[in-house]
Amino acid sequence: MNANTQNAAIARICGWTFLKEFYGNAPDATWSAWKTNNVEECGRTHRLPDFCQDLNAMHMAELVLEPKSPSDLDIPDRMKIYRCTLEALCVGHFGGPLRANAGQRAEALLRTLDLWEAGRPSARCG
Repeated sequence: MNANTQNAAIARICGWTFLKEFYGNAPDATWSAWKTNNVEECGRTHRLPDFCQDLNAMHMAELVLEPKSPSDLDIPDRMKIYRCTLEALCVGHFGGPLRANAGQRAEALLRTLDLWEAGRPSARCG
């Protein structure tokens, strides 16, 4: 999966909604408008956080793995699965998952939730 596809998938997991694609004349002038489910930002459009490059954004995305209600406790421990997936991506790398970058964390999150597109290059550590 490329970074744009990963960012869009993670945004949807986090409750963002795609609104519209904007096209400019310059290569970097094309961007997508999204809205968040954050009540404080209701009605405003945003560019997506760059989950594949920003550890702070990935930290916020990782919170979707935590149980939010007692009924969520019945589902498999997604955080444990995520940690094991991240460790597998970083096996043999100094520091292992503790030093994983945002791209590796994004891949582990998408693999944990079965959203990773098979056959795509991996962001393995090393």
